[in-house]
Amino acid sequence: MPKIISDYERVRTQEAIVKHTKQLIIAKKGVKDVTVDDIVGSVGLAKGSFYSYFKSKEECLYQVIETALEDVYKQVALIKKENLSTKEKAIKFVREVYLAEDRVAYYFNTTDIEALFRKLPSEYSEMEQNFIGTGLIENIMGLMDISRIQAETFYTILECIELTSANNTISKQAKEEALNVLVQSLAEYAGKHSTA
Repeated sequence: MPKIISDYERVRTQEAIVKHTKQLIIAKKGVKDVTVDDIVGSVGLAKGSFYSYFKSKEECLYQVIETALEDVYKQVALIKKENLSTKEKAIKFVREVYLAEDRVAYYFNTTDIEALFRKLPSEYSEMEQNFIGTGLIENIMGLMDISRIQAETFYTILECIELTSANNTISKQAKEEALNVLVQSLAEYAGKHSTA
């Protein structure tokens, strides 16, 4: 007779699966090498049990990204409440949220996300744009009090910052200096265009 799982236990187990999957993605520096066997091994589940929580690995990965985005949006909301200038908000957002060491989005490039959505059922397709930047752009607009075009520009520069952060062909000191220049320039741009 199968074990009866309470709704509470189901939710907690799904949260554990998502948390461990995120940790595996960060540890393996990408999604390609993360397997269902890795996930269930880190959570302590039988492989068959995984499929009672998620229909596929892709559905689990989707939940990891969605949870990470929700966390970013919560952090944006907290920064927005602080009594900071737009420039200070921009710096805090980039340094503490966008460049955070545990930011799983570093390990999902646009190609990974597109491949993920190709493998997910069609009901997920309408959510794809939110994962490729639209949701973050709207949050940036609200946080910085800037227009859509300026938020898209801000987001594009964030992508440059992300590429710089991932660049391991330059010295650590050069990388930090480049990041400082980019972050300061971005903060100046946001401050200049803010309506706040």
